[in-house]
Amino acid sequence: PLARVIISQIAVEQAEEHKCGVIAHGCTGKGNDQVRFEGYITTLNPALKVIAPVREWGMGRIEEIAYAEAHGIPVKQVA
Repeated sequence: PLARVIISQIAVEQAEEHKCGVIAHGCTGKGNDQVRFEGYITTLNPALKVIAPVREWGMGRIEEIAYAEAHGIPVKQVA
């Protein structure tokens, strides 16, 4: 849980530094990480919008890896 706080804090700091209005995370909606990230980010900066493309697009692990590969995003894990 502490790692999620630190990741959220860094994400918010980077969003503010780069004048971003949105933070995206890769949580699937199957665990409580999504709640932690979204809660911490909203607490740190309520003006930021949080999106979860993997969850919102209904992607599974195979689709996530295929998307990453199609967009040149390196992935060490296999399906």
